[in-house]
Amino acid sequence: MNTHVLLKRPLASLRLLTTLAVFLAYSSSVLFAQTNNQTLSLDENGQATLDRSSLEDCFPTSPPCSPTFAEGDGHALWLSNNTFPGSSTDFLFDNGTAEFNQLSDGTATLTGVLYNTSNPLDKWQVTLYLSGKMNWSQWSALGRTYKDEAGLAGNNYLNWAYFIEDPNKTSQLIGLADNAGKTLNIEHKPSNYSLGFQLGIAANNKNGNYGLSGWFNYSWDGVNYHQGDFNLDMKSCSPENVDDCLCEGKMQNFSVTYTGNSNATINAYDQDGNIIETFTGVNSGDELTINGFDFKGRLGPKTSLQVDSGSSYEIHTSCSEQIIGNTYGPFKVVSYTDGEGNYCDGRPDLPVGDVTITVDKKDFTCGDLGENVITMTSTDEEGNTCTQEFIVTIEDNIAPTVVTKNITRVIGTGGAVTITA
Repeated sequence: MNTHVLLKRPLASLRLLTTLAVFLAYSSSVLFAQTNNQTLSLDENGQATLDRSSLEDCFPTSPPCSPTFAEGDGHALWLSNNTFPGSSTDFLFDNGTAEFNQLSDGTATLTGVLYNTSNPLDKWQVTLYLSGKMNWSQWSALGRTYKDEAGLAGNNYLNWAYFIEDPNKTSQLIGLADNAGKTLNIEHKPSNYSLGFQLGIAANNKNGNYGLSGWFNYSWDGVNYHQGDFNLDMKSCSPENVDDCLCEGKMQNFSVTYTGNSNATINAYDQDGNIIETFTGVNSGDELTINGFDFKGRLGPKTSLQVDSGSSYEIHTSCSEQIIGNTYGPFKVVSYTDGEGNYCDGRPDLPVGDVTITVDKKDFTCGDLGENVITMTSTDEEGNTCTQEFIVTIEDNIAPTVVTKNITRVIGTGGAVTITA
């Protein structure tokens, strides 16, 4: 039977300063964070009870991000040595599978399905566990540094978040398709943690977008090790030092969801009628991101979208008006990055209102000695849910009490006597 506890929280405010009609149905994948891990001792009756009021809910500290490959480079994941016949070293995420979650305890999880750019049968499921989130002051105080091979970081590294690979969890690439049955463990590189997984503006080491990069070792045979890289754009994440969504300067990019006919070709034009980007094979429900083009990577004051050489829909991209939530024909604007690098969308912060926590087990006995994996589900007032697994370790620290009494028996002619406890 599931058990419940109610946590009181103030209503979360929208990240936009304007009033928007927002519809959100968020359900995370299973997360694993160390915050709720605990050890319980059996009492004299051989029982222990989990105090649910001590549990932290599992909602991320920021909404889930949908990572993509870092623009300007050909991969989300790079394996320097790939033994799959006919494959390249580059991998991209399958549409809609990638997710990055941050939790309040300084941990984060990256999951998704990756396919090889030269061979779709070379496919992997990635689960990367990060922990120990630090700011630059904390990170550099340990003698650690950052990576900026492309020379794009400037002073942005001062505002980055830095993680290490969680040493208490196994990060892996699990084989799919023709890789089924294979597993590659991901091990932090370098092993002394002088470099970490870095998150922030220009942190992906490939462009000036809000992104993430990190490096790891892996081995096919357990003897010879090779380097792998993650280089990701994280445009659906909000930079940590942004407190509002006031649009400043011309937009660097904006994203729309498309609800028209599938297999469409969509052209994006600047105000002078020049093509900025072309998207082919677009299906209803797809999300498109239109990027800036001038010498500062910005869009012009107006951008138009055209479907299959038909009608054209003009969108203001000069920050002259709030456009998130607006619908233009088959396009709905869902987010943008302004000229100052501030990312804005129309989602509320989670959770919204009161949170109800459900656990699948709260009572323990002698039969539960050792580690028990407990599943917790958190549900807010709007029905948004997340699920987390954590460990409850049961110990028996009470020594048994031995009660004795003197017994006198006379051995009879048979030479035997029976004593009953």
